[in-house]
Amino acid sequence: MDYSTIQQDEVEALEAIFDAPATTSDDGVVTLALPSVGTFAFARSPTYPIDKACPRILISRLHDKYATLARMPEVIAAMEAAGAAAVAHGQVCLFEMVDAGIAALRAQRDAAKENKPPPPALSRRSSSNNSKPPAPDKPKKKAPAATSPKAEKKSMRTATDVIHRIMWDDSITQTEVIVGYLDRFIGTVERNFAAFNWADISTLSQNETAIPQHRIQYFRWRDEIIWDKRVRLDRVFGSSGHDVIAFSPSTAAPAPLSAVAAERPANVTFHANTDRPNTFLCFRITDTAVVDTCKHAQAAIVRGDPRLAPSALAPARFHCTLLLMRLKSLHEIAVAQRVLAECQGLLHTLCASSVRIDGVSAFGNRVVYAKVAPHDGLLTLVATLKARFAAAGISLVGNHDVYQPHVTLCKLSRDLSRSVATIDARSYAAYASHDFGSQAIAGMHLCAMGNNGYVAPDGFYQQIVPPIANVALTITAPCEPYSIVTTKLAYVSSTTSPLVSSPADVAYAAIFLDKTSQQRLLSALPPVHAKVLCDHVTVAYAPSVDVLSALHLGTTVKLLVTGDVCDAETQAVRVQCPDVGAWTNGPHPHITISIAPHGAAKNSARLLASMAVNKWQTPLALSGAVGLRVGSFSLTTFAACAEVLAPVATDASSTYALKSPAVTSVHVFDFDLTLVRAPVRHHGESVLTPSEVASIGPDWYKSPMSLHPRQKLLPLPALSHMKDVLGATTSTGILLTARLEPLRDAVLRVLDTFGVTPDAAFFKPLSQHQVLHGDTVALRAAENAAYKI
Repeated sequence: MDYSTIQQDEVEALEAIFDAPATTSDDGVVTLALPSVGTFAFARSPTYPIDKACPRILISRLHDKYATLARMPEVIAAMEAAGAAAVAHGQVCLFEMVDAGIAALRAQRDAAKENKPPPPALSRRSSSNNSKPPAPDKPKKKAPAATSPKAEKKSMRTATDVIHRIMWDDSITQTEVIVGYLDRFIGTVERNFAAFNWADISTLSQNETAIPQHRIQYFRWRDEIIWDKRVRLDRVFGSSGHDVIAFSPSTAAPAPLSAVAAERPANVTFHANTDRPNTFLCFRITDTAVVDTCKHAQAAIVRGDPRLAPSALAPARFHCTLLLMRLKSLHEIAVAQRVLAECQGLLHTLCASSVRIDGVSAFGNRVVYAKVAPHDGLLTLVATLKARFAAAGISLVGNHDVYQPHVTLCKLSRDLSRSVATIDARSYAAYASHDFGSQAIAGMHLCAMGNNGYVAPDGFYQQIVPPIANVALTITAPCEPYSIVTTKLAYVSSTTSPLVSSPADVAYAAIFLDKTSQQRLLSALPPVHAKVLCDHVTVAYAPSVDVLSALHLGTTVKLLVTGDVCDAETQAVRVQCPDVGAWTNGPHPHITISIAPHGAAKNSARLLASMAVNKWQTPLALSGAVGLRVGSFSLTTFAACAEVLAPVATDASSTYALKSPAVTSVHVFDFDLTLVRAPVRHHGESVLTPSEVASIGPDWYKSPMSLHPRQKLLPLPALSHMKDVLGATTSTGILLTARLEPLRDAVLRVLDTFGVTPDAAFFKPLSQHQVLHGDTVALRAAENAAYKI
């Protein structure tokens, strides 16, 4: 049985739950560093957790607030008790152990505060040299009569704790949370939680929006205050004594995201110090003549100083960097992949011609590089990529204001620079104006930075998403019909009559708001007229073939509402829109909120052109998808738009046809300890009635009571990954679990509460569930693994 997979999954879940780095040494010791608590180390056996052996514990560091108070034997004993209770059932237990350790430390600190003696009185008289008699003591005031004991004020969880909970709890939709903070000039201001970058504010650029956390006054979720420091209200954790609110995921469909590559990039480093990048976007240098010339230049440098041999970049890794960025999570990897996919057409348009590599120069005599000649298309591509990634919320740290394309030849590392201060310019002077040749830009590659020990089969860096090829976009029908019929695999190529036979059948192209954005806009600006619209920004009326071909159909974009206008017939808001490929609807992008019974939505453009707009002090962020209005249907995915745009005649002799794209990747997810963490038996039984406990039977995970609505089911990071897969048009997400077939409804109900509905689900048949004897935990694990294989 593969124990390492179970152990690695637990470490990943531990990092996500506590928002702290966890490392695993070669001998299997897991170290979890919690900045505000301490550092815990766990020594696990090779067959943990199947052998039911509780890991050994070592607390190597404690925060100052615990270091002088902690009674270590008691803390370790509490952690061992919690771990033994969980591992007795063959379950991983590090989460329970860390939770118990933190609780024990806090309990000791609170007890120390209650029993702290008063400080000793300070004497103003010296002990020996003062001959004056001591002054008589002043009469002491009588203490007031004792009244009813005053309840002790306990410390309330901070805004930082609430932010971490909102960011990691999948049952809380971030766009539904409003942050109320104190502005020094205009007082309390409200903004959406998703509008801020919650990284360390000292590391952010001037293009990112952040707020000092001490200015946060309250958090509001679905029009209900859940945390307010002004009145000591905490309904997120209950630390103020108030009831904890029951969060639930949004019922609105999430904005689709491209799927992350089927295999998680194991060596991508999400650095704790957020002021440096961890990934770079580049194109490769593969032309034989260019590579050979680069190698000759490297050889000349090494001949000048043989100690510089380690500084020479491997020829298989020659590249030209386009952008540096910092990706903080798997979710941001998915966002980056989506942005790159949307820029594929831009890459082919701007970089169809090759770039020239001419001459050698250096950065501070520490980095020697081959110079890439100016290329207008390349510069435009980089500027557009910067704007797109910044709009998507990706941190672009490490980039210079003036982009200087280059191919690194030699670079002094930190260790090498201790013995070699600089690279002598005379060693590469012969290549200062040498023509290296031209290189075609074959594609873009998003790679992991740093020496992570990974080397691709061809010697290049680790690529964390599939490369984006520099080819013209073509959309064709799948060659063969699909044999599996599920939600996303139901399309079968056929010759049925098209829904659209000419561009005139498309009423308009627009950015259609998602349900959450519609509700947010209506809450911010209540409608004043009888007929409420508030659903789209028109891009083009009766779009032509050229407009249809240029539109970024299916792309999710962000909008900003900057003001509103209203008269006796029409109410509308002015919006700022990004580039969506084409625009023919005048100079005033807008959303019509409501119209009178005798009014018309088309009057909104006239209203914005003729009236002064009421400017909003704080713009409102919305999101929507570029799509088409055909008949009574609003089509907001690329697949749906492509399917209806069947052959449309452009003239008597030429046609073009769009078809639904094929599913190119299948992602398979387990349920337990991958998507959801269910409680172990002794914890799960504590929330059940005696009759429910009696109905469980010998196998806890065979009983529907393990998934009862009262159970505390913890969503894990892979659940967010599955949401991204299900939101993509070219991937499908499948659930494969060893839970028995009779539990199908219970499992799918649990996933539905987190906003996930898999395209297909496979459960273990009752016929493959045997009655076992002996070490049932190990035998059952082997049986389940055999079923999944």
